[in-house]
Amino acid sequence: MFKLRLVSTIAASALLAMPALAQTKLTVDTGAPGDAPHLTTSHLAAVASSNGIANLQVNAGQTLSNSVQKVASGNTDITVAPMILVLLMKKGLAMYGGLGKEKGAELAGNLRLLFPYFLGSYHLVAYQSSGINSFQDLKGKKVHNGPPRGGALNDARNIIKLVTGMSDGKDYTGRQVPWPQAPSVMLDGSVDASLRPGSFPANWMTVIGSAGKMNLISVPKAVFESKKFQGFSRSPGHAPLVLDQAETGYGENVKLISEDGKYRSISITGGDVVHKRMSNDLAGKLVTAFMGSLNDFYKKAPFAKAMGHAGINSNVSMCGPIGLKYHPGAVTALEKAGYKIPACAK
Repeated sequence: MFKLRLVSTIAASALLAMPALAQTKLTVDTGAPGDAPHLTTSHLAAVASSNGIANLQVNAGQTLSNSVQKVASGNTDITVAPMILVLLMKKGLAMYGGLGKEKGAELAGNLRLLFPYFLGSYHLVAYQSSGINSFQDLKGKKVHNGPPRGGALNDARNIIKLVTGMSDGKDYTGRQVPWPQAPSVMLDGSVDASLRPGSFPANWMTVIGSAGKMNLISVPKAVFESKKFQGFSRSPGHAPLVLDQAETGYGENVKLISEDGKYRSISITGGDVVHKRMSNDLAGKLVTAFMGSLNDFYKKAPFAKAMGHAGINSNVSMCGPIGLKYHPGAVTALEKAGYKIPACAK
């Protein structure tokens, strides 16, 4: 989902002298700075370094569909992985169609989960001056709906289709740009609206909101509660979302458009994954360091606590069609910390 724009290295030597284990170097792919995935991987890098576990080179703004394949192939150590990408790789579908089902399943079988969380929830936003106050108002408009390829683009198109029946290229014009460039197409007026994932509140909303007051448009209640929309919102890699206005974290510069003051949308489920060949000791120490520092993590952003890291399996299920397993080292660390891991995810 993300294209490379930034490389940041968190070095152990900048914090304190580390034991020999801290000389372990790992490469990590993540999302754009400020987003939920980047916050998670940056914190993981910090605690891994400060605990003398490893030095993590964090590559931000990546196209995660590529990153998941890189980890599955053993070319990158850790990546943020939307659950839907694991399923698509496993079946050799969409952006993984070139792999075929057999090769896709083989690669997906190499992935192991450290810990899951919510990667973001879809926001439909437009400037109040645009006159866009509903999904139906997107007809004939230019809409930023994701990067050139990846799960977010497919999701955005599906959400608009489910709510309005409209198709990209026929009823509205979709505009795809890499995530780091996404705010600019709103700021310069290249698009009329944007449907993209973000945390609550999303840091990119602050950026585009600097140019004018925003509308945050909810999926209509009747559509949200329909059998078809609920089916999609509960499909692999997704979860339904309902927030009160106060829970969105947005102030008076953002107007929530909803029949009853609640924001309804879809969240993306995912987590940090590694190759199965990572040692149990290293995987376990990474998980222990991260999960043991959640209180510090929560202080880093207003949305951090809502990402659901502490829920483990109450928020994200790997069982069923996705079939993603926890790394054995992660299982040991999580169970030692009191979390219950279902047998199907071991």
